[in-house]
Amino acid sequence: MAKIHRNPNNPAAYSNKRPKNQAEVQPQEGVFTLVTYNMKNFFDGYDQDPKKGSTEKPVWEVNALTKVLARSGAEVVLAQEVENEGVLQRWPEQLPNVTAPGTNDKRGINLGVLSKYPMVKVVTHKDAKLEGDRSFSRDLLRADLDIQGETVSVYTTHSQNRRTDEKAPEADRQRLAEATAIKEIVTREMQEFPNRLYVITGDFNDTTEDPALQALLNGPGDKLVDTLAGQEPKQRVTWPANPAKAGKYPPGQFDHILIPEKFKDRLIDSQVLDYRELTQNASDHKPIRARFRLQS
Repeated sequence: MAKIHRNPNNPAAYSNKRPKNQAEVQPQEGVFTLVTYNMKNFFDGYDQDPKKGSTEKPVWEVNALTKVLARSGAEVVLAQEVENEGVLQRWPEQLPNVTAPGTNDKRGINLGVLSKYPMVKVVTHKDAKLEGDRSFSRDLLRADLDIQGETVSVYTTHSQNRRTDEKAPEADRQRLAEATAIKEIVTREMQEFPNRLYVITGDFNDTTEDPALQALLNGPGDKLVDTLAGQEPKQRVTWPANPAKAGKYPPGQFDHILIPEKFKDRLIDSQVLDYRELTQNASDHKPIRARFRLQS
């Protein structure tokens, strides 16, 4: 992994100390480790479209991100706010297989999947029509992975941002429409594979109690569960990574890993990862890690 550079604006930023219960995990036969992570404006600095804000992600942020991923032990990463495949091809030893086909986002904060394991299929839904002739703000990206001989389908999304102005009600309706469509699409696609484990992840810009997440968890189709369910609220906070920067919204769990309740016995454990200053410099979100058992 690349050497960590200190942030010149915060020369004491990096600490090698880890909070309790943040142990590194090692590869294990019959188990895979998945992480969902909003990587915050992961641009390469080349303006293919002058209308898109693609200021290159600072080197200290990229290096902090590298260290976070290494410590996480991630074998599959579902990423948000990534510009293209090029920015994801930085970890070829840990995560050699990548896809980032582009989304509807006007700023270029797209979705990506990074995997230790081969991708056998990639599906984008950015052209799907939602209720009221809406479209996804970004996309619902699906990748089918061959994980130690078992096919697992992973989905990721990045829902419409929250608002505090007069456009807030419309933003709320958009997130609900996106969540409803995700449940419909996943239910339809997985109907053909009733015994296949699938995982829905992303930055939903909503907490578990909000209507959009409730539509996903309890709407038609498989009942879903959040892998962090049952943990203390303070242990589930994924945004902001730096508590001092909560700003206009209180800290909360905006990021989620959802699985069908019928497969909850496949979940080994799940937690929000927080490496203190290291995490804070990598992104404004904390990653969530979950480990799953494969079929025996």
